[in-house]
Amino acid sequence: MARQSVPIVLGVAEQEQMEAVVRATTSPHRLVQRSRMALLAAAGQGTKQIAAELRVPAS
Repeated sequence: MARQSVPIVLGVAEQEQMEAVVRATTSPHRLVQRSRMALLAAAGQGTKQIAAELRVPAS
């Protein structure tokens, strides 16, 4: 059974902080991936779309 995506709403400050993490060349890879996931989810993409785009398992 597929799980339903939970809508994510980010405030302006949260979004800016995550975008800064993604842009920074010294950010840990895990943190960059999680920030990208949150940004894509906030943009309305579903779990499978995000997983495909970031090439990670959709589990």
